[in-house]
Amino acid sequence: MALTTIKSTSKVPQAVGWVPLQSTTATTDATIDIETGIDSTYDVYKIVGTNIHMSDDGSAIFLRVGHGDPPTYQDGNTYDYAVQQVAIAGSAFENAASSTSATSLNMVGGVGYDTGENANFTFRFYGAAGTVNFKMFHWMGTSHGTDGVQVNWVGHGGFPSVTAITAIRFFASSGTEHQLSALCLHKPYLSPMV
Repeated sequence: MALTTIKSTSKVPQAVGWVPLQSTTATTDATIDIETGIDSTYDVYKIVGTNIHMSDDGSAIFLRVGHGDPPTYQDGNTYDYAVQQVAIAGSAFENAASSTSATSLNMVGGVGYDTGENANFTFRFYGAAGTVNFKMFHWMGTSHGTDGVQVNWVGHGGFPSVTAITAIRFFASSGTEHQLSALCLHKPYLSPMV
């Protein structure tokens, strides 16, 4: 069934799309933690990372989930993921990676650090506060590899636990810092329908 009309009984103008909950600007940070705003209020969250600059050439971007308050970041061999990377031109880089027992989600590998090289992504996760279903994620992004070639990537994964997620941590595979101009946690806006 196709949705053709969305109606609201509210006389107040309705927001459209994703609504920002929080943002952070980080410089020279080894980890970037989102520890507020993730709760049972929404079923879906999206994190947007822009202008990420790595401190070491060829670094990967990883992610871990946190449980509790304050969060304990999960680093056991419990993450499942698959990611596909395809280069636009140049070296015809094509890569796939997957694991059924990783210590973190590998979002992308081989990000360059030379002038102008950067990464951008969106990351979505579902049922963060739920205690019945395993946690599921998917992400997509684009970056420049170590040779300056643009690489597009898409991945999906999970954390096979029913424990509520209260935090998300991003970190690099090598180097002590990476920089980004914005990392925003968004909530979906769902318009009431009649």
